[in-house]
Amino acid sequence: MEGWGLTSDGKNLFMSNGSDYIYTLNPNDFSKVDYIRAATNTAMVDQINEMEWVKRENLCKFLYGGCHWTNRP
Repeated sequence: MEGWGLTSDGKNLFMSNGSDYIYTLNPNDFSKVDYIRAATNTAMVDQINEMEWVKRENLCKFLYGGCHWTNRP
């Protein structure tokens, strides 16, 4: 599996591979635990890289990622 972006929430790893899938991985053996698909209100989002896990004071959790070669927010 090709890795484009990788981040951690302190418990799991989150990895993108250039598709619209973001995989949750076990940090001990890199096995796939789960996945989500990235989307806007109108379309799937691919080419996600430079991911970052952010936990706010009010316990809201966010996974941010940039899109390779685009100006999409």
